[in-house]
Amino acid sequence: MPRPLAPGQTFPRPAPALPSVSSSLSDATAAITADELRALIDRAHDCERQSRRDEARALYESALRRMRPPVPGFSVTSIARWIARTYLADAMFDEARDCLELSLAIAEQTGDVAGTGHSI
Repeated sequence: MPRPLAPGQTFPRPAPALPSVSSSLSDATAAITADELRALIDRAHDCERQSRRDEARALYESALRRMRPPVPGFSVTSIARWIARTYLADAMFDEARDCLELSLAIAEQTGDVAGTGHSI
């Protein structure tokens, strides 16, 4: 089981680079409303169900860049786990592990008990 990060500690290896976001997504970093975030994540889930995992990842990552917590029903830990799931489905195990370790570290540091359980 990964150890929690101490304040100021970084992962042993760099996090994977984010793939470029398709032009249909717009690389805007402006905060979005909870309803817009929900729609973006619903689109990502739909893409994932259709095995369009690259597009799903790009949508999840766009949601991470644009969300301003707290957003009821969504957390950074959840989105990181969803990204990990797409990497697992693509047999990209190192990237999936990085996302799960990130999700677990954030959950533990923020006291998110459910997020911790889901990340393990």
